Amino acid sequence: MKAVLRTALTRTFMRSYFDCPRAPCTAFPSTRPFSSISPANVRQLVTCYQAPRSVPSLLNARYKNSWTQSDLASTLTEEEKMTLVKAEYELYRAEEETQVPSSLTENEWEELARLPGVSRRKKYLRFLYLNEMKSINDKKKKLERRKISEAKYQQLQVELKSESAHISYGLWRNSMFIKWSDQRVNTVDSHRVVQAKLFGQPIIFDYDFDEKMVAREKKVLGTQVAECIGMNRQYLDPFYIHFCNFRREEESAQLTIKSVPTLTNEDFLVDLHPDNFLEVFPREKLVYLTPHCREEVREFDHDAVYIIGGLVDLRSDEPFTLAKAKRQRIKMQKLPLDRYLDWGTGRKSLTLNQIFGILLEAKQHGSWTKAFAKYIPPRKLLKPQYGDAEAIKKKMRQKHTSRYSVESLFKD
Repeated sequence: MKAVLRTALTRTFMRSYFDCPRAPCTAFPSTRPFSSISPANVRQLVTCYQAPRSVPSLLNARYKNSWTQSDLASTLTEEEKMTLVKAEYELYRAEEETQVPSSLTENEWEELARLPGVSRRKKYLRFLYLNEMKSINDKKKKLERRKISEAKYQQLQVELKSESAHISYGLWRNSMFIKWSDQRVNTVDSHRVVQAKLFGQPIIFDYDFDEKMVAREKKVLGTQVAECIGMNRQYLDPFYIHFCNFRREEESAQLTIKSVPTLTNEDFLVDLHPDNFLEVFPREKLVYLTPHCREEVREFDHDAVYIIGGLVDLRSDEPFTLAKAKRQRIKMQKLPLDRYLDWGTGRKSLTLNQIFGILLEAKQHGSWTKAFAKYIPPRKLLKPQYGDAEAIKKKMRQKHTSRYSVESLFKD
C-alpha cells in the first residue's frame, strides 16, 4: 500500500496533472493545474489510489520511455515543488506511519523542497520530528525539575522555622557566594571578546571556497563555525574572529548565517568582510594554516594573524588552501601533528572547530601536547600497544587482509 502511494505521489504529482490509471480522481481532475492543488485534498488522493498493485507498474510503463524523475523535477516551478512537498507531508500524516513534525517553519519548508528524493525528505522530516520530541521532553523535564525545586524550597522553609535562631549556611540559606545568572555569564563572556577586539589577537576564516564545496559540505561548515564562535567565548584570552571573502549572496555564507542567526547583527562581536584579507591586514603578519605545506608551526606566534580556510572537504583532499596561499604569496604553516602525535593509518584531516580549539589551547597555555590531547580524537591516533605506525603500514602492504585477521597485523 505504501509503495503504491509513494509511486503515485512521486510520479503523478511531478507530471503536473493528476491522472489516476484506475479511474479519474474527482479531487484532482486531469484539467486542474498542479499549482492549484491543496494539500488538504491528499486524503482523497489516498482513497483514489487504494487500488491494485499494478498501479506502480502501470505508471513505470507509462513514463519509462519518456521521462525520468530527475527530468520531471527539473520542469517544476518553485511553487509546484512547494505544493508537492506539502502534499507529501500531509500524506505521511494521513498514513500515521512515518514520523513527521507537527509543524514546519518557512526555512524548513524551503529546505525540504530542495531535497531531491523521497527517502531524503523522509529522513529530514524524521530529523525534525526527533528535534521536536527532544524539545518537548526537555520542557517537561525542566517543568518537573522546577516543581521538585519548589517543593524542596518549601520544605526547607518549614525546617528553618522549626530550627533555632542560629545562622545556617547552604543552598537557599545564608551564603558568602553570589549566584550568577545565565545573562550575567553571557555578559562576562562578551566583555572578554570586547577586550580581544580592542587589544587581542585576530584570527581569520577565509570564505573563498564556496564553489569548491557541495551543499552538504557548506552546511557542515556553518555548523563547525558556530561551534568555533561558542568555543571562543569560553576562554579567558579569546581570539577576535574576522570572516573574510564573506559574500552574503553565496550559499556557504547563507548557511553559516542560518547556523548563527545573530551573525549579521551590528552588535555581534564578529567582523564580516566581503573583501580579501590582504585589504584588511598587512601581508607580513598573515600565516595561512594548510596541511599540505612542509613548514610546521614550531611555537605559537602571538603577533601573527592565522588564517583558517573555510573549507570542508568530505569528498577529497585537494590542496585548495595551499594553492591560494601560494597564489597570494602568503606564509604557509601546518600544525605540528607529526612531531607530537603517532598518527594512525587514516588521513590527517581535522575539522575547523578542532583546529580552532587547538589554536585557542596553544594560545592560552603554550603547550601543543595539551592542545592535541584535548582536541584530537583518540580514534585517529595509533594505540601504543600496537607498535610503530610505519611498521604496521608496511605489514598491511605485505599481507593480504582477506587471508589474515586484523590481530595478525600487530604480531611480530
